[in-house]
Amino acid sequence: TCTLNSGSATATFNTSAVGTGKAITFANYGLTGADSANYSLAQPTGVTASITAATITVTANDYNAAYDGSAHGISVKSNIGGVTIKWGTASGNYGNTATSNATANTAYTCGSYTNVTGAVTIYYQVSKTNYTTVTGSKTVTITAKGLAISAHSATYNATKSYARNGYSTGVGTETLNLTYTPYAKTQGAYAYATSAGSGKFTLALANGTGTASNYSISSAG
Repeated sequence: TCTLNSGSATATFNTSAVGTGKAITFANYGLTGADSANYSLAQPTGVTASITAATITVTANDYNAAYDGSAHGISVKSNIGGVTIKWGTASGNYGNTATSNATANTAYTCGSYTNVTGAVTIYYQVSKTNYTTVTGSKTVTITAKGLAISAHSATYNATKSYARNGYSTGVGTETLNLTYTPYAKTQGAYAYATSAGSGKFTLALANGTGTASNYSISSAG
């Protein structure tokens, strides 16, 4: 009898990289049995196979919140380490690098926006040799911070316009300058309104140390 013994056999690609038609080297095939000495065995040759790219699982999230004085972007993370994460503001254009050696399951910020914006689309690319590149997009939206402006008293003047400068916004040390405009010039108590009317006052925001466009009026006393 003569039996093929493949218990210790190996089959090894010429390199570990992704590719097609890659040569395979076989070793350690042998023969066993009473008649094995009557035979010789050549290791297989001329065999090729392919290595396909592995997959990366990417998690990306939008950023959507009110202005807070800090810079923000979308977050992107990968389930494997060593990836490169790039981003840009045009599809297919990834000119900015968030990291070239990411830690697995660690979120990296793509984009840097502080002031109020519309929805800004950030395009990201996650890549690593021998893995399929992942691309996608998320948005950054920063909305105006609503201010609940406290009541204000002022001494009558004939211009029907009252300034209140240095109003604290609650964001760091940022302040705004306010202008109150009552409906009439007469003395009295006026209630806030978004448009002029009897017994009402309107309120305008202007730049102080902060930028007025990053704020809105949610209520006023």
